[in-house]
Amino acid sequence: MLRLLIAGPLAVVAAAFGAAFGVLAVVSPRGLANLLVSRAGWRKGWMITISGASSRVEDSLRIVARAFGAFGAARLVLFAFSLGSVWIVALSVALILTTWDVYWLRFLSRMSFSAPTITLELHRTRVAVGAIVSTVAALLFINT
Repeated sequence: MLRLLIAGPLAVVAAAFGAAFGVLAVVSPRGLANLLVSRAGWRKGWMITISGASSRVEDSLRIVARAFGAFGAARLVLFAFSLGSVWIVALSVALILTTWDVYWLRFLSRMSFSAPTITLELHRTRVAVGAIVSTVAALLFINT
């Protein structure tokens, strides 16, 4: 029980970093390699510019990479603590990923100046696809 109390929150935090590294691996593999391998990369700063997605396919690829990175990092932490699939961790990670997408959609919708229609449409699609991908990844996480 104590292992679960320690590993659960660590798995959720690792999922946040795994999601960021998953997207970074798709968007900028060279930037990720520089960040992880080069000591000079850390001295320059760990911030890397990530441009917005230009198409629905690119955005969907980023969503899939984010989900697999998040659930993969959570799985590694649980494996390090010799725990199997924990459904509460899967549910937490899926909710965090979906909540993040909904937050940005609400932010764009409530700005003092109106965002372009295509941007709002892309974010609506992102919320739907993100929720589906996160649910499927959570089910894979639990059943494997």
